Amino acid sequence: MFRKILRFLFKTVWGLTKLAILTALMFFLVLEGETIRRQVIWLATADSTVLLFAHRADGNEYSGTAFYARTSNGQVVAISNRHVCEESTDGHLHIVFNDGSTAVTRIIRMSKKVDLCMLEAPPFALPLRVGNYQPMPSDMVFAFGHPDGMPLTWTQGTVIGRTRFSTTEQMSAYDVTYNRCQWENSKIETIDGKLHCTETGEMVHTTIPVDGGSSGSPLLDSYGSVAGVVSAMTTSNGWAAAIPLDQLKGFLGGKL
Repeated sequence: MFRKILRFLFKTVWGLTKLAILTALMFFLVLEGETIRRQVIWLATADSTVLLFAHRADGNEYSGTAFYARTSNGQVVAISNRHVCEESTDGHLHIVFNDGSTAVTRIIRMSKKVDLCMLEAPPFALPLRVGNYQPMPSDMVFAFGHPDGMPLTWTQGTVIGRTRFSTTEQMSAYDVTYNRCQWENSKIETIDGKLHCTETGEMVHTTIPVDGGSSGSPLLDSYGSVAGVVSAMTTSNGWAAAIPLDQLKGFLGGKL
């Protein structure tokens, strides 16, 4: 009887030990797999995301981010935000590659309906894969960009949801001179005797922390596919808001 009890206890302890070992091993493999997957996403994205500089007529520079993508007709282009591109008064911007070399690019077109801009890409540009799935709330997403003109960085967070937005900002004399509120999704209003530009649209809100200069960054899903374009950050917590995937695909298809 005593031996049976010992045998039972031994089998029970051994079974629990094996379960604990297998659980720890699976957890380790999941962590390692996630690390490897993120490294693969970084390698696949780094050379396809570049720093942009727009030179303004007042002598100042404005920085942003751009990434390479393929249009519906197969042309490889650079994609950024309209509000980055329109800082250039001559239609040209400077690209800074990750190795520090530079090139001049030209604006192909800017959308009148959403905050997107298309530029010429260099001959060696490798386009990112544009996904077919818009991440849902709580899905993991990543942003690759050049905050404040710094070297390429990436941050991660989750999707909060898709909502409509309306932003109103006072226009400077420079904005008025260069007609910076001329789009279909914007209008000029007078508030307290001063001109303001109000823009409306839809955004995918996330918990990704970003800084100025991240505008134009690709928003990637957990598989490394482009799922939107970072266009703004919330003033309360500095989280990224992005142009939705369907609007990006519409722009690449010439519909927006």
